[in-house]
This record gives sequence, structure tokens and C-alpha cells, in this order.
Amino acid sequence: MFSYFGSKSKLAKLYAEPTYDSIIEPFAGSARYSLLYWEKDIQLYDINTQVIAVWHYLQQASVNDILQLPILKVGDHIDDFDLSDAEKWLIGFELCRGKAVPRKVVSKFSDWESARTRIANNLHKIKHWHISLGDYADIPNQKATWFIDPPYILDDATGMNYVHSHKTIDYNFLAEWIKERQGQVITAAGTNDFWLPFETLREVKNGHKLGLEKVYIQENNY
Repeated sequence: MFSYFGSKSKLAKLYAEPTYDSIIEPFAGSARYSLLYWEKDIQLYDINTQVIAVWHYLQQASVNDILQLPILKVGDHIDDFDLSDAEKWLIGFELCRGKAVPRKVVSKFSDWESARTRIANNLHKIKHWHISLGDYADIPNQKATWFIDPPYILDDATGMNYVHSHKTIDYNFLAEWIKERQGQVITAAGTNDFWLPFETLREVKNGHKLGLEKVYIQENNY
């Protein structure tokens, strides 16, 4: 729906299809996996207040609300417009795609007008979703398809892109929590993640570096 650091926009189709009618994303971000299967019962959770505020805004917004957001030109500053915080954050995520913090100034690489149309055309998909500000550890265990995409373990320079980096996560605790989930569990990871027995999903290129997208899949029917 909107751009965000670590988005699975190009990878979502490579993961296993959901086998349950409910999908839970404990580290929602831009929830590209859920958007692929949007008609299911979707539950999104995230501890990033800006991300959840944007999702809540989009859920109650009309197509007109989105299309009436201002068209911006290079050099414009988002704070110069009479917009709510959630509207500013939505636009800010699109001003510099693939970042975890919304930008304020329009650059020559921004394509907000195209993004605005795309977002408006997808609003109908999320009206029935359940979207909550909350920590993954507090989500009730239940039979569902769990798509778990936590912050990857990255080098210090790249890791700064996360609002809540890998340094804030106890991966041993997370691994045990994942193993206890009921239903189909799909966990995404990157090159430096070894805290579960991940398998390679595909190679990815980030600038001049070649890395790995990895995945761990389990099924618990107890």
C-alpha cells in the first residue's frame, strides 16, 4: 500500500501461499504479503506508531480523501501543507521509497502523484482488516498463517534504517515464540540471520552487495 524499509513488494509472491483463512503479520510494516491475499481475515501488528497511524488513516479514508491530497513539486516541504500527521507520514514514506522514517522534502526522485493513485485504487482491500499497535509477544496464539518479518540482523550502517533495529530484539526469545505458533508459520530473514534453520529463498542485490533472502517454514497443528 505504501513504501517502507524492508518491504516485500518484490518478494511476497515467492513465499508459500497461506493455508488458513486468517493471516497474522506481527511485524507489519507495509504488509505486502497480506496485500497479496487481502480478502482473507488479516491481522496487522506493529510497534511503530507512525506505521500504525498511517494504516488507520488509510483504513478510514475514502478514494476522494487520497486523491485530494496535494500534488507536490521538487523542493516542497511537507510541513508547509495543512495536513494531519498521518497524511504527512503517508506522503513522507513515498517521498523517499524504502525508508523507515518518512521524509519531509520532495526530491527529484519522488513520484508521489503516481503513488497517490496507486494507494487510492487499493483502499478497498483493507477496510475489513484488524490493525493494532502492539508487540508481537502479546498476540494470542491461534491457528492461522503467520507471516513473520522481523528486523534483519544488518551491519550498523544499514541497520540504522530500522526505527527499531535488530539490537532491540532478543532473537532467542523470538525463535522460541515462533516455534510455539499454531498453524502455518512463515518467517523471513536475511544474510546474517542464523537464529532459526533458515533456507535460501533467493539471492538479492543491494547496491553493489549480493545478499540472501531466507525463509523458515513450519506447520504446527496441535
